[in-house]
Amino acid sequence: MKRLHLIEIHDQDWCPRTVRDGETDYLQFVIATTKPYAAMVPILAAALQRTGTRQVLDLCSGAAGPWLWLQPVLAERGVSVSVRLTDKYPNLEAFRRSNRLTHQSIS
Repeated sequence: MKRLHLIEIHDQDWCPRTVRDGETDYLQFVIATTKPYAAMVPILAAALQRTGTRQVLDLCSGAAGPWLWLQPVLAERGVSVSVRLTDKYPNLEAFRRSNRLTHQSIS
């Protein structure tokens, strides 16, 4: 099969902010609804406990990824973490909303 060179439209500098934010909001919704990262919660919790790490740096965060539901799940397992979001083209409103809803533990 021939290699396909595909791009993520929302990561292109020519992509309008409204399209980019709409896409990252949609991805945030899908992640929060389907919870595809749920299976790795025990692994992540164990790794954080073993290392004593209480800060997570999330690269390419989009609209905050799974953190609004993942952070409380980790806390239920005794792992309280603060999360720093990063993105080349951040969805600033989503970042602000996550920060506000978590009392600044997601920034």
